[in-house]
Amino acid sequence: MPDSTKKQPTGAPDLPDDTKKILEDQGDISKQKRNEPENLPEVTEPGIAEQEDADDDGAAETFDEQLPEDNKKHGIRKFFAAYWRHKKWTLLLTFLMVIGVLLAVPATRYPLLAPFISKTYEVEVLDNKNSMPVSGATVTIDNKSSITDSQGRAKIQAKVGKHSVTIDKKYYASALSEIFVGLEAQRSETQIKLVATGRQVPVLVVNKITGKPIKDAEIKVLDTNAKTDAQGKTTIVLPTKNATEMATISADGFNKASDTVHVTSEVVSGNTFQLTPTGKVYFLSNLSGNVDVVSTNLDGSGRKTVVAGTGEEDGRNTVLLAARDWKYLTLLSKRDGGSSAKLFLINTSNDQLTTIDEGLANFTPIGWSDHRFVYHVNRTNVQTYQPKAQALKSYDADHGNITVLDETAAEGSKYDYASQTLSPYDVRILGDNLLYVKSWSAYDYGTARLSGKKDQIISVDADGSTKKILKEFIHSTKAGYQYQYISSVVRKPQDVYFAVNTNGSTVYYEYRAGTLTQSNTITDSVFSKTYSTYLQSPSDVSTFWSEARDGKNTLFVGNATGNDGKQLASLSDYRAYGWFTDKYMLVSKDSSELYIMAVGGGKALKIADYYKAQQNYGGYGYGYGGL
Repeated sequence: MPDSTKKQPTGAPDLPDDTKKILEDQGDISKQKRNEPENLPEVTEPGIAEQEDADDDGAAETFDEQLPEDNKKHGIRKFFAAYWRHKKWTLLLTFLMVIGVLLAVPATRYPLLAPFISKTYEVEVLDNKNSMPVSGATVTIDNKSSITDSQGRAKIQAKVGKHSVTIDKKYYASALSEIFVGLEAQRSETQIKLVATGRQVPVLVVNKITGKPIKDAEIKVLDTNAKTDAQGKTTIVLPTKNATEMATISADGFNKASDTVHVTSEVVSGNTFQLTPTGKVYFLSNLSGNVDVVSTNLDGSGRKTVVAGTGEEDGRNTVLLAARDWKYLTLLSKRDGGSSAKLFLINTSNDQLTTIDEGLANFTPIGWSDHRFVYHVNRTNVQTYQPKAQALKSYDADHGNITVLDETAAEGSKYDYASQTLSPYDVRILGDNLLYVKSWSAYDYGTARLSGKKDQIISVDADGSTKKILKEFIHSTKAGYQYQYISSVVRKPQDVYFAVNTNGSTVYYEYRAGTLTQSNTITDSVFSKTYSTYLQSPSDVSTFWSEARDGKNTLFVGNATGNDGKQLASLSDYRAYGWFTDKYMLVSKDSSELYIMAVGGGKALKIADYYKAQQNYGGYGYGYGGL
């Protein structure tokens, strides 16, 4: 039996290994420590650094292996938490990074961009045999089609990436090709050649007046067509069953023509076609027995009677004048009968005839200033000694308004009076401006009525504005017979000479650049010379005139002031007649034949014969058709 009074050992008994392992797993080793006697050796738990140095400590090895893995997991969780907290930007950046990667790879780049980006793709179609452009071919990409132009080119908007293109043209074998529409310009075009199944017929189209080639002229034969290149050439493929076929040829700015095309691959003159520029000229003709207003195309074709004569016309006093752009015509005619001729307007857009002015008066056409027609009126129901016996007027063709530019004054009675004269022969049209003269005269040329009266050189715009007296010349107050008169002559465009003769003594003046000055260089012989009539082009850029030399005429084209003249023809039977646009000039021959020629010269093409009643009055070449 054990002795209960026997003293127990002071040290803690050793625990079995299995029990110690259990307690260590449960963390109770530290609890045991609190029950141990104070005099027992201190047991301390090794630190991390000590664990790293303890090679035989299994627990330390396990802790060391697990710590980096835990840190990694914690870092990943921390990254995704931060990523999601800033998702507004992080998701966008992620998307852009993915797109950037996809765009960097060609295999995914174009399918990705195709829904958003299209490029203009150009296809050039040529004939396989002669490499000439094939116009009128249908080019199709992704159900979008375009027609090749005169250069054989067609453009289509296509999405970037790979596509199939088909080319179709009558009498050519259809072609299929693979193309790639790239982002770069050099990858947005291709050339395809077609094989003809018919005969290739070379064609040339030229301007009938100038002889120069016409670009983009279209020739249609059967059910196919072709357009000319810059040299006026094209090739049209036709079936070989017939030697000839009917063709229609057309081009912008030219009249359409029909002609026969020869079905041959050789270059033959029969396949050179001429087109006439669009437009019509108007002139008087008495071919019918009456004096008619007639129009034709510029080559004389398409003749049409615009205003048929009534038989009442006065063949010596029927005048037709055209505005420089040929939009309006004025006709002086007695066609309605009566004692006096009337002034009529013809609108060439519809050939409508309307009355400008009529009444008990004699009308003298002066000419056109743009779309204002200037004319002189001598009223037959007003006596010379009465005011307003004469007037200068303009008619606004665009609006149908008449403006009285000036009228004469008078004083006295039938056998004792002084009156003004406004001569139509001294009315000069200089662009939008008019120069004219008003002079006083008396019944007996005595001083009683003329004393102190003023003759005037006047400037006014064609619409009646900016009227200005340039110079006044006072009649003498001395007793006895006296006279004074003023005359003028156009030397060049914008350059007019005036001669003021007072009782046999003449003083000369020159109007140039809007200013009238006395001249000491103008002499009687200089003033009396025969000067050319300068015809100004519709744009006012050029002038056209003729000069008589050795019994013939020499034709010139110069600048707006009539200088720097280029000689077009010498020893010619032609005279300057007018302009048709700035590209063509009209010339006359034998005062009854009308021709047209290119502004640069060359052969003149006859338009028609015409009837000429009389010369124009002082209009300085602004009206055509009555010259």
